[in-house]
Amino acid sequence: MPAPAQLSETIIDGIRLEARAIYVSGDSRDLDCTLSVLLTGDKLEESSRLSPVRDLRVLDDTGANLVRTNRRGTFGGESLPGRTDDLEWLMLGRTQPVFRVSIYFRKPAEKAKVLRLVEWETEVESSNAASRVLKLRLENVRLPWVDPPRVQVVATLVRKEILDSNSAQYRVRLTFAGGPVPGSTGMRGLRIHKAETEAGRPVIISRPKYTQHEEFSLMHNFAGTGWTIQRDIMITAPSDAKSVRILSAEADLFFPTKSNGGRLEFDTFLGAMGQPLESSSFARNGIQVKFLSHESFESRRRTEVTNRVRMITILPSPPLQGNRPDSLLFSITDPDLRVCDFSFQDGDGKPLPILTRMTEIDPFSPRSNRWYLYTFKEPPPLNTGVMIPVITQASLERIPFAVESFALR
Repeated sequence: MPAPAQLSETIIDGIRLEARAIYVSGDSRDLDCTLSVLLTGDKLEESSRLSPVRDLRVLDDTGANLVRTNRRGTFGGESLPGRTDDLEWLMLGRTQPVFRVSIYFRKPAEKAKVLRLVEWETEVESSNAASRVLKLRLENVRLPWVDPPRVQVVATLVRKEILDSNSAQYRVRLTFAGGPVPGSTGMRGLRIHKAETEAGRPVIISRPKYTQHEEFSLMHNFAGTGWTIQRDIMITAPSDAKSVRILSAEADLFFPTKSNGGRLEFDTFLGAMGQPLESSSFARNGIQVKFLSHESFESRRRTEVTNRVRMITILPSPPLQGNRPDSLLFSITDPDLRVCDFSFQDGDGKPLPILTRMTEIDPFSPRSNRWYLYTFKEPPPLNTGVMIPVITQASLERIPFAVESFALR
């Protein structure tokens, strides 16, 4: 079953294959590569079991054969479970059992840009002990450490949420990679110009619930996928539609610099506690940013979670001492949601890694009242500087794109 794959999902003969991530491990003499593939579909029952990968063929686009000959390169050879663990099951948002297949082979050649071919067999044993052999094939799987010269946008998650007799609504995750994307900080606007089904019928595009009109999507380096930007949209299509034939749109990528007013730096903010940080970009856009205090992250988190007076987002959430003032608290008034995530550095310009950011939002006034609490491994030094990205018109670059032929299910 041939299936083109590039962070995307493809359905063939009732089974969906998704090239989820690619990892490289080992030392410089003997590098291993692992391709993680997810399989779902009506033909795979929750009680099914899969055999380990066999009869493997892997070629990159230079023609190099990547199959291991000196060892199997698998862990244990046990049959795979019928679905992923509970946490990942919730993250994936699936309604069917999910099978994970890990394929091991040699690292592609230095000049390789994609895996041209990944082909293998696996035996599926169902609950009634009946078995059958699946022959699976993936083509043109993107190597996450190589960015394509042009922006590429694919639908990496399509999930049905509402269905009635006339229409169905789907959450669709668009993933942006390559071209100017890795050089940007993130994405601001997204405008859909045309979207229609395989029969040429138009579909309706909307925002997911509980998202702001001017949502900002940060650049991320997800493990095994490379530098990408992701944005969710909602698609309402006729209930009998099988796929979206074309989705053409344009996005605004954010490139902050000092010259375009998108990169603001403050070196002495710790000595101006409670005073607004001054900037012409802030003044023009009605933005006010204040450094409020040093805080204990754990103490504030316990207080806010207990009182539940504000909407709180914590990413990530490492255990920290409850009484150590190692965090910096800021208040932000930002009516047009132009301020992005902060970054910090010491007096020598060395970045200060952030352990945790806690965002507190007033649910009655989300655009004008929010607090950011940043936590570090050690209390930040007195000469700490902060860089604040601000979205200005001059800092945005419009990028047209199209996504073709992704399945609705």
